[in-house]
Amino acid sequence: MGKVYSMAIKYLDSKRISLLEADRTLTVVQGFDGGLATPSGGNSGAGGGGGSSQVGGDAGASGSGNGGNGTANDITGASPTPYYAGGGGGGVWVSATGSIGTGGSGGGGNGGAKNNAGSNATLYGSGGGGGSDAPENNGGNGSDGIVILRFTKVTPDQFGQVGGTETTVGSDTVITYTATSGTTFTPTSAFNVRYLVIGGGSGGGSSFSGWVGGGGGGAGGYITSTSHAVTAQAYTIVVGAKGTGGVGTTTAGASTANGVNGGNSSFDGITAIGGGGGAQGTTGGVAGDGGSGGGQFSTPGNIGQGTTTSSDVTPTNVQDNSILVEKDTGR
Repeated sequence: MGKVYSMAIKYLDSKRISLLEADRTLTVVQGFDGGLATPSGGNSGAGGGGGSSQVGGDAGASGSGNGGNGTANDITGASPTPYYAGGGGGGVWVSATGSIGTGGSGGGGNGGAKNNAGSNATLYGSGGGGGSDAPENNGGNGSDGIVILRFTKVTPDQFGQVGGTETTVGSDTVITYTATSGTTFTPTSAFNVRYLVIGGGSGGGSSFSGWVGGGGGGAGGYITSTSHAVTAQAYTIVVGAKGTGGVGTTTAGASTANGVNGGNSSFDGITAIGGGGGAQGTTGGVAGDGGSGGGQFSTPGNIGQGTTTSSDVTPTNVQDNSILVEKDTGR
């Protein structure tokens, strides 16, 4: 989702402005919570993992929850515009009529049906949860994160870069970083860039014989901006590694595993949190928190929480020496 500013300024006169204290905030929504499961037994299924624009779907009476949808972004100039950071679908129990959770747009993997593993993610999404019945089945893997920078092309180049792939889109340069280590961006002058930073997608939870399938993996955190100032220095680029799917066992009654959280991605102090792993399909399965949260395996139990942060923002476009008055506090 990226940054959401909420500020309503009223100019009282040339030296005074007012606003609500609650309005003076900057909220960054990286992703959403995972979905709920139905109670174990019957045709029950697990919840879907959260996506960057939507909560993971809740499981219904005869199937598992879908992964939350990702977000469209045209930073690469690709057509059609791709979606990024979709959640994984939840796995379902043994019933042949139970529907599996589908992955959210933006690379989410599908959940597994009876005796099937969850699908791996594609295009920076998260893995689906494994389907249930012996032998137990693995959750799908997530995908690595990504960092993309776009800025007005200048000849000769006013930057150096290591580890990224450079392309030209119209009058802009686009650098796409997918390597998980050893990457840098080094401007030789000051200018503004557009960016997209996505954390690694998580893995789906594995299933367990006689219980619901594993929860879908949560998508990596999604942060974007159309203008960010850089200066002449070296910036380290970190791309979050994918989280692997939980591994089932071939022994009925043996322990299964949650999906592994994705790694964090970062650029110039901007950090997109890796996705939260889907819950394993057995007692004790706890969905992971992350950029977006993993899907729940059964009720009662938890869903994985997505990441939202808020910070105080002081207005900057006001006359020097003006007095700021908060209408609701009188300060």
